[in-house]
This record gives sequence, structure tokens and C-alpha cells, in this order.
Amino acid sequence: MIELKGWDMFRYIYVILINFWRYPFVFPTLHRMIKNKEKYPLEKRYKYVLRLMNIVRYSLHVKVHAYGVENIPSDGSYVMYPNHQGKFDLLAIFLNHKRPCSFVVEKEAGQMPLVTEIVDLLNAKRLDNTYPRQAVKTMNEVTEDLKDGMPFVIFPEGYYDNNENQLNEMKPGAFKCAVRAKVPIVPVALIDTYKAMRGTFPLRAVHTKVVFLPPISYEDYKDRNTVEIRDMVQSRVENCIEEYLHA
Repeated sequence: MIELKGWDMFRYIYVILINFWRYPFVFPTLHRMIKNKEKYPLEKRYKYVLRLMNIVRYSLHVKVHAYGVENIPSDGSYVMYPNHQGKFDLLAIFLNHKRPCSFVVEKEAGQMPLVTEIVDLLNAKRLDNTYPRQAVKTMNEVTEDLKDGMPFVIFPEGYYDNNENQLNEMKPGAFKCAVRAKVPIVPVALIDTYKAMRGTFPLRAVHTKVVFLPPISYEDYKDRNTVEIRDMVQSRVENCIEEYLHA
């Protein structure tokens, strides 16, 4: 469940207010691109999204330190499976992922202002776990997009806020689309990204880390079931977080 409260609410409102003057330019541009996707290649739409995300990052005084960018496959599709700490997670990944990419978002979060436009702009998927049949349909759509060459970000823990640097159990079902599309899996470790939406006034600089771990090829996991794949990915992410926290 997505809920804004406390410092999350403060920072969300803060970003809205200091960028209010941009809205007459940003939202008409977003809606024009959404309605005329044939005129705006995916690469152009993605670059515009990165511009907006960078504005949000700058407004929140967040610095993202990226590691292992060379592990991101240079072509073809794949699924990045990160741990989930809060609302800044996707920005931390996208701002260090230069190729066009899509994502799966909880339905409620996908209806928030600006987020809903980005979802539509990048053909992202809104996942409604309250209706299992609809959730299966959504993940089948992800599988087809993967087969068509679109990389994805999926949060296998589900969608929570302020997990800090602890993982909830990843859901094995989140890995089915990668298995069915026969694409590489890229584990991603997010460290301290929960701090982006926390803090005191005045806002102080926040340092976060995103670590792209070596990809797991389809050949390396094809004989495993989704529980075994989940365990493999979760252990790599947990070990990475532990290593970087104590470096």
C-alpha cells in the first residue's frame, strides 16, 4: 500500500511547490508525447523522463553513487530485480540506465500525478495484486514486451516504503516473466535510497548507492524453479548490501 505521511509527505509537497512553475511546460509536453507516440521515438520519451527524474533528484538534494554499470547488458532485453526501499528507488536505477527501459508499478502508485504520465509514456505496467487474474494478465504483458526487446525493472518484494536496508522476502512469481521470455536477470542492490524521502528541515544532502550486479544468463538459471531463482537473487542482493554498508 502506498501512503504519504510524515517526512515523506513533507518532501513530496516540497518538490511539488519548488517546481510549480515548471508544470505549465511539463504536463502539456508529457500529454502531447503520450497522444503522439508515433512522432516521439521511445528514446526521446525516455530521455525526457530522465530529465524530469534528475530535476526531482536535484530538488531532493540526493546524490546517487552508481556501481557496476558495466554489468548492464548492452543490448537485448533483461529484467532488473532490485530490493525496494521507497519512492526514490526507480529514479536511482533509471538515472544510471541510459537505454530505454520500462517498469512495473503498484496500481495505486501508478495513479499519482506525474507518475501516471511517466507510466503511460514508457508503456509501463500497473500491477493490481488485489485481483489475481488481472495481475497474471499484467505479467503476461511484461513477458511479451521482454520478448520484443524491452528491458524492465520489477520489484520482487512488492511495494513498500522505508524498508531501510532490510529486505522482505522476494516473491517467486515475480521471476516467471524472465523465465518465460528466456532473458538475463540483473540483480540490483539499492542502499540508503529510503533516505531520499526522509530528513529534517532544511533539507540536507543525502547520499545513496545503486549497485548493478553481474547478470545471470538464462542458461545459468533455466534448470531452476522460481523459488531457487528467487533465493539466488535475494542472497546476492543481501550480500551486496551487507558488503557496501560495512565497506
